Amino acid sequence: MEEEKKTETVPYDRFQQVVSERSKLKAELDEARSSLQSHAESATAAEAMRAELDATRAKLAALAVDAGLDTALAERGFDGDGRAMVRFLHGRLPEESRPAIAEWVDGMKEDPSTRPRPLLAYFDAPTPPAAPSEVETPASPPLPRSGVHSSGEAPAADVTADAIRLARERFENGGPRADLEDTLKAWNASRT
Repeated sequence: MEEEKKTETVPYDRFQQVVSERSKLKAELDEARSSLQSHAESATAAEAMRAELDATRAKLAALAVDAGLDTALAERGFDGDGRAMVRFLHGRLPEESRPAIAEWVDGMKEDPSTRPRPLLAYFDAPTPPAAPSEVETPASPPLPRSGVHSSGEAPAADVTADAIRLARERFENGGPRADLEDTLKAWNASRT
């Protein structure tokens, strides 16, 4: 008996359905891979941003500590140069026994023998001289002496440099030359 080879055939509609589903699944797989790649890139960018944010927070914390230290030292009478010198000298202390800067400065106030030479001026600052109790008024210029042999005319008025400058400027801007000459004559007369 001969067996008949039976070939099964798939109906065309079923074949189209399987191909369509396969194409649809392949498209979904490609879309999922693309989405996964996008999410991976976003995660990498987010990680980089988180690292940058952490670094920025650390810098801000350090700045806050520095600002607090600057304020504490300024309250103790140190200007910018003094604060820089305190930090430098404090940094040279042995690390294992190094006190906080404010404690170190306060200790120097209490015990003058521990003060480093560069900081002496900040601890032993001389007191400013007391202001004079009376305000000294400058002596008024002497009055011109009237001449014994005076002609009776009033002495020429003092001509200031500003008056000469103004007369020259007026002349340079088209004003009368006579005003400049009169001002210069009055100035020459006041010198004699």
